[in-house]
Amino acid sequence: MHAKLKRKALINVEKDSDEIQVEIQTSPKKTKPNDMEETSGDIVPSQEMDELGIHAISFAGGTICIFRGTLEALIDGDVATVIAHEVGHIVARHPNEIPQLVSRCKIELEADYIGLLLMASAGYNPRIAVEFWEIISLSNPNFSKGNYPSYEERANSLAQAHVMEQALTIYKEVTPHRPVN
Repeated sequence: MHAKLKRKALINVEKDSDEIQVEIQTSPKKTKPNDMEETSGDIVPSQEMDELGIHAISFAGGTICIFRGTLEALIDGDVATVIAHEVGHIVARHPNEIPQLVSRCKIELEADYIGLLLMASAGYNPRIAVEFWEIISLSNPNFSKGNYPSYEERANSLAQAHVMEQALTIYKEVTPHRPVN
């Protein structure tokens, strides 16, 4: 009997490095669900990793897991938005914080902001992130998940003039050297 193979992305961000390593791995679908387990820096995927939802998660130690649906449903700039957001969590050391002591809304907006600047420095037009959250907001206008910011709030936060101006300045500095889009 052959196991059906699914794709997942594991991204490892070295704490003291300027490089981000992306590795697409193929793994057999789990036959019984289990929680994500972190063992010696690796992430063992649960059955959830094989679902088509648009989702990603970052862990202490610099590992990011991106659900298959994210890779299959989104275009390049949108995937960059999701990855940059998760890298933003790691840069700000959010996975190490105690959730009860920190506002989830504040954490998410901070990761969005850091991710926006990272996207710009990688040569992605930062306006893509705002468009991503606006489109998601239009698709899910009544979405509410605990104390997370709404998609509209995320788009508005990144679209603020001083935030976008900062990101566009970075983008314009790097695009003559390595434009992505």
